[in-house]
Amino acid sequence: MGSSNKIKVLLDTNMLLSLFRFNVALDENSDLFVTESVVNELRSMHSQNAKAALSFVQDRCKVIESLSTFADRDLLEIASMLDCTLATNDRELRREARAKGIRTAYLRGKKRIVFD
Repeated sequence: MGSSNKIKVLLDTNMLLSLFRFNVALDENSDLFVTESVVNELRSMHSQNAKAALSFVQDRCKVIESLSTFADRDLLEIASMLDCTLATNDRELRREARAKGIRTAYLRGKKRIVFD
């Protein structure tokens, strides 16, 4: 999906909603991925942010088939499989990802995405 210098980022539901809640833009030089479970979760919500996130997913993201019924496990498995950064604001999920050697990103100060 694009050149090798692009950053691969797997977005969770919370991160997608936060992007629209706080009007934070993602770098255009990123390959963006979401899981089917994230798409389904967004579809079950009826907020404007969820609708905006779904539209964003359709325009900018590649949807990856879910591997697990447990959302966090699914995100960890797919992030590892794709060798990509997991973008989430969930502290526990970020801790688990780092313990497994998965790079993470999160929203800092409701203004920008920070990669660690």
